[in-house]
Amino acid sequence: MLIGASDYSLGLTVFCLFAPSYYGRVPVFALSGTRPTIESLLEAINTIKVDWSFVPPLVIDEIGKQPELLERLSGRSDYLIHTGGAVTKATGDAVANRVPIWQLLGSSEFASFPLIHSVDSFDNTKDWQHMQPNPLLGLKIQHQYKDPHKLVVERSPKTESILAVFSHFQDAHKFRTKDLFKVH
Repeated sequence: MLIGASDYSLGLTVFCLFAPSYYGRVPVFALSGTRPTIESLLEAINTIKVDWSFVPPLVIDEIGKQPELLERLSGRSDYLIHTGGAVTKATGDAVANRVPIWQLLGSSEFASFPLIHSVDSFDNTKDWQHMQPNPLLGLKIQHQYKDPHKLVVERSPKTESILAVFSHFQDAHKFRTKDLFKVH
């Protein structure tokens, strides 16, 4: 397994420390002080086949623009995970047709949001840009202005003990993320 996190995001680094133990995998980290790049990803997958690669959106965009890179990656990484921004539709479509793409959604205050997808109707080659938070958490999408929506976490007796955000903000009844979403 390759986890392409270094110092570009503390949240990713923390996630990368816990995910391997939960999934029973061995992580391969980028060198300290370097940013994940296409070159570092290719160097790692040339050495070993990986279960998944955790890369910034820019790396997925670059892979989608270069068919020879996508060809090299497609047999060496079972899927790609990204967070921290959007992947352009054209390059994401190109990559998702060869290597499944998964988004991770999280925040410093909340940690990782549990996401789900339908086993029967989810098609990663078409739905890779879409996320569905677990409905048991009671997350709400609230309209802002025109098209953008914001994700709002509401405190409830069922979920307050499992939502880290309310440990940080003990008097809060709602937590609004600063991310914008488009409802589909």
